[in-house]
Amino acid sequence: MVADDTMIFKWIFPNEYNFLNNKIHSDEESQPCSMTKYPQFICNLLLKKLKSFDITHVYLCIYDREHSSTDSIINFFICISVLNPRNEKLFTLSRMIYFEKNKKNLDVYLGTLSIYNLKDDLNLQENELILFCKVEMFLKANIQHNQLQEDECFISEDKIKDVNLHVGNKTIHAHKSILTSKSTVFNKMFAIDMKESVTNDVNVTDINYEVFVEVLRFMYTGKIEKSDELALEILNAAHFYQIEDLMIVCEEVLSKNLDSDNVTDVVTLADKLSRQGLKKTCIQFISQHFQKFQGTGKLEGLPYSVLQKLVGTLQIS
Repeated sequence: MVADDTMIFKWIFPNEYNFLNNKIHSDEESQPCSMTKYPQFICNLLLKKLKSFDITHVYLCIYDREHSSTDSIINFFICISVLNPRNEKLFTLSRMIYFEKNKKNLDVYLGTLSIYNLKDDLNLQENELILFCKVEMFLKANIQHNQLQEDECFISEDKIKDVNLHVGNKTIHAHKSILTSKSTVFNKMFAIDMKESVTNDVNVTDINYEVFVEVLRFMYTGKIEKSDELALEILNAAHFYQIEDLMIVCEEVLSKNLDSDNVTDVVTLADKLSRQGLKKTCIQFISQHFQKFQGTGKLEGLPYSVLQKLVGTLQIS
């Protein structure tokens, strides 16, 4: 489907912006750029770095300077990539959103970015960082929608969907562009000559429908609804599809909601998936509340590596 307008720009961080050494903790904002045919719409990137983690939240801010759009809804497909010195894409965040007529601005959360995990591929010269941004605009006349949340949607027009996801006895129609930009598993699946890339039909196994909908929701909107009750299952699914920013979100939810009933399940999965940060948090929780576990038998089935770390923690304390 051809976009009604497109904006492309690069944001190059000068040498003094040293992300690798964690010298930046404040928000960083790019210069604004305008759409070509509809210059009243301007966009800029916003990076919000977390002090306690080596990750950065990525936002795109959209403004309507004239506040005079003729359509009640305007659609934007946003794609942000980290480039290496050869202008090759190393990591991409993307999202489809809609912009309502009664809004003057919208801050779109795209996901999380860890420069440290990319440092070997970036081969940064004096820590210069290049972000590539592409924003495509689609007018309401060309697309129909079903509302998902207040400011988010899945596109419902079947003709612009190009892949069928079969989960149990249900089928979800989706977009390869979204799936491949968010998941390395889907990216490899459609990049090589696999059956799914030819038939455009994907059978989702070992993940129930409710969990997979949340995974898909995150790939489209950057959010999940049932985070508290499904976080463990979503983390497992996100690991299978290699969606790093969703794994980080699930880890944050699980860490905040640890208790004596769920911590053994959480630490067992964290150990299985090699999520070292979550594993360490769980071990610290068990150590701090060790009396609650004595005589209950809850710790007997823990993996050996977890028990080893736990014993070391208890000896130190």
